[in-house]
Amino acid sequence: MAAQTDGKTPSLGPDERKRKQVDYTGTHIALIRFPLDEEAARFVQTQIAKEDLFAHPEVGKGRTVETDIHITVHLGMDKPTLELRKVLARIGTFQARLYGLDFFAQSKTLEDGTKVEWDLLYVIGDGSDRQLRWIHAAIGQICKVEYGFPMYIPHATLARVKKGMGLKYSSRPFGPFAFHVRGITWRLFGNRTDKPDVIWLDADDDELDEIMHDSLPHKSIP
Repeated sequence: MAAQTDGKTPSLGPDERKRKQVDYTGTHIALIRFPLDEEAARFVQTQIAKEDLFAHPEVGKGRTVETDIHITVHLGMDKPTLELRKVLARIGTFQARLYGLDFFAQSKTLEDGTKVEWDLLYVIGDGSDRQLRWIHAAIGQICKVEYGFPMYIPHATLARVKKGMGLKYSSRPFGPFAFHVRGITWRLFGNRTDKPDVIWLDADDDELDEIMHDSLPHKSIP
């Protein structure tokens, strides 16, 4: 459980972060990507002792540092519909500001019954929670999917450290970084090589018509 400190988001208890057992295979994930991979790698190399990093082949595919910095918006959907694109296009672009770190404890029970535990360091979002929560709620309602956690906490995973090390490193400076968010990336869950779709938050009707036309299967008329 993360300790609450000045200037940070409220601590997250383990019950609040308990995830439901949901199989997302074959479904899609909606996320917002941030070009912070180099900054994340540099932070881990210079600020975190190697012996404090957590790595396990069945957790995050063995990665200690996240190589695709993003905020997950929702999980478990099919391909985006025209209705969803129209709703999200009304939101408009917005500014996302990331600053500082916090953490929460995580665990996983393996097939052999072994329980592994670690602390997950994440980047705090500021000023965009309202838009992110609205987008999250809209996707859930229109796509009729349930999120795997009891509550939606926008965050961008940075690295995994050994249990008990989260508090030590969450006080290290990281950021601030500001980004202009224009679209939501939509791709197959667990497949980072899949060519993603993008839902534009400022698309007009003509652009939406063109997007949907290009996504439809076309057959030649004999």
